[in-house]
Order: sequence, then structure tokens, then C-alpha cells
Amino acid sequence: MQLAIMCALLAASTAIGLVFHALGFTDSSIISLYILATLLTATATSGRLCTLLSSALSVVLYNFCFVVPRFSLASLDTSYLVTFAIMFIAAIVASELTNHIARSAREARRTAYRTGVLLETNQLLQRAEGPEGIVRIAMSQLGKLLDGAVSFYPAEGDRLGDALAGDSRGGEAPPAAGDADRAEALRAFRSAGDVPPGIGGAGEPPAPPATAADAPIPGGGSVFLPVCTHDETLGVVGVRAAERGIDPFELSIARSIIGECALALAREREVREREEAAVLARNEQLRANLLRSLGHDLRTPLTAISGAAAILRDDSGRLAPDQRRALLDDVYHDSLWLIDMVENLLTITHFDEGTVRLNLTTELVDDILDAAVSHLENQAAGHRIVIEPAGEILLVRIDASLIIQVLTNLVGNAIKYTPPGSTVSLFARREGAFVRVAVADDGPGVSDEDKPHVFERFFSGAGAKRPADAQRSFGLGLSLCRSVVEAHGGAIEVHDNVPHGAVFSFTLPAEEVAIHG
Repeated sequence: MQLAIMCALLAASTAIGLVFHALGFTDSSIISLYILATLLTATATSGRLCTLLSSALSVVLYNFCFVVPRFSLASLDTSYLVTFAIMFIAAIVASELTNHIARSAREARRTAYRTGVLLETNQLLQRAEGPEGIVRIAMSQLGKLLDGAVSFYPAEGDRLGDALAGDSRGGEAPPAAGDADRAEALRAFRSAGDVPPGIGGAGEPPAPPATAADAPIPGGGSVFLPVCTHDETLGVVGVRAAERGIDPFELSIARSIIGECALALAREREVREREEAAVLARNEQLRANLLRSLGHDLRTPLTAISGAAAILRDDSGRLAPDQRRALLDDVYHDSLWLIDMVENLLTITHFDEGTVRLNLTTELVDDILDAAVSHLENQAAGHRIVIEPAGEILLVRIDASLIIQVLTNLVGNAIKYTPPGSTVSLFARREGAFVRVAVADDGPGVSDEDKPHVFERFFSGAGAKRPADAQRSFGLGLSLCRSVVEAHGGAIEVHDNVPHGAVFSFTLPAEEVAIHG
């Protein structure tokens, strides 16, 4: 192709020169045409062969076509020999200058491209997600820079893991990493100072001697570079060079990309470790809150139970029947409170561990409301519990025992935080593909400050009115309600009741009523 370009330029110069000669132009104009052809050849081709050949052929063609005797290589005037020499030298000098400018331009373009790859790598690594995403981006950018197959050997303790192969340029699958490549990668890993010589997995081949770090890599050769931070080696990158090879400047850019990759991996690990530490700290805080709440909340009912039991044990018939029954009622109610608290603890633990399996059945909403209220008849404590009829058949697809526990918690809270004589209402209505179930009371309600937090674990509402026995909420009931409702695909919320009080409502997936004729 390059010889064809040279021949075309010389042919065009000769044809134009013949026209100039016929029009009576001077020889200097024709000589300039050949010098221009040589300059264009130097610009359009690579290397010096075509340029030197173009200079020589320009002299020969000028001598053959334009020097008397024409169309012969014999020159009668010896002064033409000086003209030929000057023309040849001028053509060579001009072609060398043109080649130098062309090489400089090509190198400038390559340098700009390499710098652009490095900048693009930095931007892509900032958006990468996870260690593998970071490594994949670095491998892709290295392949783009070096036009070669790239692989990554992750560090696994004191040895290297299986190679992660990147995509080759041109869409061909990269060659599989063999024993020789793995041995060279292990040598680079050891040379980084992370593993002392002689340590390796069983059956690892011996590492070959190292090559010069900054030597150019010939076409088809390989280079293995460790991915290091200031105190740790995270892996080794292997690059198999394309046919053009890899020059030292490209190696320096590749090392910069690998350095960016190492920093990104270190940052990602630090972020992950901070998140894990935050989760551990939060879990420890939750555990501390749990133990503190257990100690505080269990002490009151257990003290009441033990005190009543001691009085009944030492009674010797001195207590009136009404007094004995009052003490037994206290023991009974405190025991029920403890049972409810333990049920909530066990259920929410199952949700945290992910071991809850919903036993879904089709249930009538009215039956679920009746079952929940029947669990609380003995705890009503002077409250009036009302179930408002829905006016239509409402079926839901639920785990009945869990939803009854939700309603028990909501109604129990309404009883606990409203004064005796208050009314607690339960009702349900259809809302599209869901059924909304609500528990409303006419007590003091929930403050606006508490509303965003009432479903959080261990939140008991500092502003809520307490009953006389001062049994504090354990802060798990409403959190459990939210977990159960969301597990069913619904949502739970709280808002004010008019003129006063609170309404806790949640949605459940509705089931269509099947009518058989």
C-alpha cells in the first residue's frame, strides 16, 4: 500500500511536469513538483524506505523525462549532475523533516490517547461498584491502552487465586493462563514484598527470573505487574502484548492505571469495613438497649408477681376473698404481659434471622378481628372494645396467627395508653386490591414528634401517657407489626383520630370472593 502511494505521487508529479514542460515552465518548477511528491510520500507513509526511494526515483525520472537528451538516462551537460545531487539532498532533508513532524504528531496523538485513557480510568473507577467491578474496569482500560489480553490474579492470603480474564481487543477470547504465566505472576507477587520467597501452594511451578522493569515488551511477550498499596499487595495484573509490543511510556501509564485500581480497591474495602463496623456497633447498641430494656421492663411485673405470691403464701386466711382475687388478677395480668412480650421477642427474632415462613390461607376479616379481641377480653381493664361491621364480605390472603398477633399488639397498646372507660374500635374496608384494617381509640393520641418513630425498634414514645402500673412498652410491638405487615406486602401507618385519639391502620392483600352457582 505504501509503495502504491509513492508510485501514484511520482506518476502524478511526472504527468504534471510534462504539462509544465510543454507550456514552457522552467526546470525549477518541475523540480519543485518532485520535491513536493517526496514530501507527500514522507507524510503519507511510515518509515524511511519509501521516502528515500521516492527521492532517488525523483532524480531518475527528472533525468529521464526532462534532461536533454530526453527519455534517456544519459546527460550531456555535467552541470546537471550538481542539480541532481542538490535535488536528491533537498528531497532527503525535506522528507526527514516531514517524517520527524509526522512522527511527532503521531506520538502526540498517542500520548494524548494514553493520557485520556488514564483520566477516563480515574472517572470510571470512582463510579465502580464492588471489587470485581473495579478490577473489570482496570482490565478493560489496560486492554484499551496496550491492545493486549489482560488477566488479574487476586491475592488470597499468601498465594494467588484463580485468574480473572478480561476481554481481548477485537472480540477474541483471551488465551488461558498457563503454568508459566501463573509462575511469573507469583514471582511478581513475591517481588512486591508481600510473600517471602519459597512460599506457595502445593504444586506451584518455580518462578522464573525477573526481567527489567522498564524494558520494552516485544510483540507476543508478557508483563506481570503487582497491584499494591503502601502496605499490601492486592493481586497481580498480567498483560500479553499485541504484535506491536509495549514501550516503556505505555508501561508507565499502565502502572498508573494499576495504582489507581489499587487505591480504588483499598477505598472500597475501607468503606465496606466501616459499614460492617457501623453495623456491628449498631447491633451492639441494639443488644445493649435490649438488655437494658429487659432488665427494666421485666423487673416491674416480676416484682409484682413475686410480691403477690409471697403475700398469698403467707396469708394464713387473713386476707378477704376480694383482696385475694385482686392479687391473683394482678399476677394473671402481669403473666399475660410477660407472655405477650416473649411472643413478640421470639417472632421478631425469627424475622431478623430470615426464618419466618408465612403460612398463607384465605381468611374472613371479621373472623380475624373476633379472634384478636377474644385474646384481650381479660385485659380490657374497663375499656370498651367495638368491632364495626364492614358491610361486605372481606377476604384476605394472610398468615392468620401473625396478623392476630399484630391486632393483639395494636389493641393492647390502645388499652395500655388510654384511660379506663375509653373506646377501642376495630374496622375494615376495601381499598382496591387491598383491605385496610384499622384500630382506633379516643385516648390522648400520638404526638407529631413521635409519629415518624413509633414503628422503630426500642422506641416507646416519651410523650405517651402511662397507665398506673407503669409497665413500660418494650419498644418491639409496633416494630414487629411493621415487619409482619410488610412481609404480607402491605403497609402500616398511624394518624390522628378526630376529635382526639390515634388510628393505627394497615393493608393486607385482598382475596376475591368465589361465588358458586
